[in-house]
Amino acid sequence: MPDLGPAVTTIIERCLAVRPGEDVVVIADNGTRRIGEALCDAAAAAQAEAVLTIMDPREVDGDEPPRPVA
Repeated sequence: MPDLGPAVTTIIERCLAVRPGEDVVVIADNGTRRIGEALCDAAAAAQAEAVLTIMDPREVDGDEPPRPVA
């Protein structure tokens, strides 16, 4: 498995510019769980209120998530 650290740091710090106290919700499925956990951990390390939600995969990529996730 590749090291996700550099990519996750870029996403959280540069792309999203997560700041302390912000709310961050990461949505993943079982296939992307490892990435979701890494993003959630990095957001929490940036002192955001980070939550990870795992949902069942959609039949087609891009389909709307289930109502509780939306």
